Amino acid sequence: MNIPIIQDQNWLDSYRQQEAERLESQAPNPLDHIDRCERIEQCLKAIDRMTGKQPPHIQQRFRDLFRLRLMEELSLEECGVELKICRERVRQLERKLLRMIQQHFKRLEALA
Repeated sequence: MNIPIIQDQNWLDSYRQQEAERLESQAPNPLDHIDRCERIEQCLKAIDRMTGKQPPHIQQRFRDLFRLRLMEELSLEECGVELKICRERVRQLERKLLRMIQQHFKRLEALA
């Protein structure tokens, strides 16, 4: 059975616009009012909070990874060179870092 290929892309643009309108009409995120600097500060607080009982070099490594990977947008390879670890380890630490930040922001939403 052959499925016809739709050549016209107007339906896709229409769908994207409808989806954007639908998402905008949903309840606003309480964290939307926070500007970029405050979000960065909250992310650093999350790192400090989650790594508070660990040795200081662990906390510093997560802070450096946050700066390199998420603020300066370096590649895994470039971050690995900077942190003196392999890129796979950078990927693993980044995943852990993002989970920490996500949990912190979920806590903030629950308090709001």
